[in-house]
Amino acid sequence: NITDIDDKIIDKVNTGEIGYKELTTKFNDMFLQHSLSLNIQEANQYPKTSDHVEAMIDFIKALIDKEYAYNVDGNIFFDTEKYSKYGKFVNIENIDRLESEDDGLGKKNQKDFALWKTWKEEDGDITWESEWGKGRPAWHTECAVLATQSLGNTIDIHCGGVDLKFPHHENESAQVEALLDSVFSNYWLHSEHLILEEEKMRKSLGNNLNLTWFLDMSFFDFMDYLSSKYMLPIGGMLMAIFILKTWSVDAFLEEVHRGMDSKKIPPQLVTTLLSIGALVIAFIILNEVVEKLFGSPIIG
Repeated sequence: NITDIDDKIIDKVNTGEIGYKELTTKFNDMFLQHSLSLNIQEANQYPKTSDHVEAMIDFIKALIDKEYAYNVDGNIFFDTEKYSKYGKFVNIENIDRLESEDDGLGKKNQKDFALWKTWKEEDGDITWESEWGKGRPAWHTECAVLATQSLGNTIDIHCGGVDLKFPHHENESAQVEALLDSVFSNYWLHSEHLILEEEKMRKSLGNNLNLTWFLDMSFFDFMDYLSSKYMLPIGGMLMAIFILKTWSVDAFLEEVHRGMDSKKIPPQLVTTLLSIGALVIAFIILNEVVEKLFGSPIIG
């Protein structure tokens, strides 16, 4: 799904550098183009929050009717005290150590989270009408409604980074299961943080890798860069992306030859070595996947 209503989007629009529609369209198109470049199969739907706000309002109304949500000055919160299963992914007894949201908006409990945020002047025109006044859906509700609308009350597999486990996935799951009385997702797959030179990769540190830059690399440039800077797990991730980018053996070898113009290496030797290398790398990745899934590798 495409969550094109968000606090960070509004903050960016408020800088005056770019309009709301231009900003969201830019990153939506970039995401789709990158997915195509990595040979990721196209989804049947790419639902956007801005196209489904009415459905989110109805979802929130239903939670209020079942007394799982309450109104504070136009902000609607999920009442975690009313939902006994809250705490699927974390130990909520150690509440002081958990991330908390929207603490200044008058919610009843520290664990409660926003379903709807009332309009503020800085929101500008990014707002919708509801029976609670002008405002917009909150992130956790956006994802919950888009997922269940497209895929049904229960989905098979829900993926995401481990940093989304709490509060995002916890809060998604709580509101869906409270309202619909069904398991939100049968399986949850969480990827670990990417570590770059012993630091967690994050935009605030400026140590994130740009996919556009990476996709334009030849194989030799890629290998030079990888060998000079990174080891696993980031190296394995980059190699996996390169394999996705090239997809087939023919495309892989084409990438190799694209970077050979300035190299004094016999093409046949390079082709042979890289074909062997690609098979070895693919087996190493497969071996690690099998170990994580089944507890023991193919070759220990």
